Amino acid sequence: MAGPRTPLLKPRAYFDSKSPPFDLQRVALVVGAYLVYQFGTLDLPADPDGALSVMQAALASLDLLGTLVALVVVAWTTYIRTYGLACARDIAVGDAAVVTVSLSFIGFLINLA
Repeated sequence: MAGPRTPLLKPRAYFDSKSPPFDLQRVALVVGAYLVYQFGTLDLPADPDGALSVMQAALASLDLLGTLVALVVVAWTTYIRTYGLACARDIAVGDAAVVTVSLSFIGFLINLA
């Protein structure tokens, strides 16, 4: 019988580091700055119907950005869930990935609808 499995990741060492490899605050700052720039350059007409159509056109251009951000979030959470499931249930990472990737894919498709 084999000895105890050593985990692939050492969560304690990751959370004790001084600078995390992925800084979510910087990403949020960049996305926020982009939104402020997008809406700051709009010329709104005086009539409300014209202003509404201009705002809708500006928001339509953000659909691609929103989809890309959602895809990145789904990929990151799938990665975390895969290794969490593998460590918690003592199963292979590939077996855990089958479950988490398929559930994340279904959730992403539902989110797009």
